[in-house]
Amino acid sequence: MPRVFLMLALIEYILFIIGLYFLKVSLTHIVQGNYYSEKVISNFNTAGKLLISVGVTTLLLRFLADILLIDRLALTLDFTAYSLLFVIIMGFFFMLFSTVFANAKKLKEENDLTI
Repeated sequence: MPRVFLMLALIEYILFIIGLYFLKVSLTHIVQGNYYSEKVISNFNTAGKLLISVGVTTLLLRFLADILLIDRLALTLDFTAYSLLFVIIMGFFFMLFSTVFANAKKLKEENDLTI
């Protein structure tokens, strides 16, 4: 049973690293001046979804590990839980950010068509 939790934790960390990679690629495009490219919009959205999934599954795994491995049912909000909540909030922020960039891209395209 502990091996299963260890493997799931490893998968979560890999997904977290992949989410950070998507953010790095987006920031590279933004620094180059490609603010409204589809790549930036999709990378922010993907990174947000990955961060949310990592935060939620890690919180659930910690809760299940407390129940199954330690045999106690306790809801504790320690530093790790708060940091995971912060990761979830940042995931929602990046998804919102991708929506803002998509709307700004539409407005820019409409503005470019206007003389």
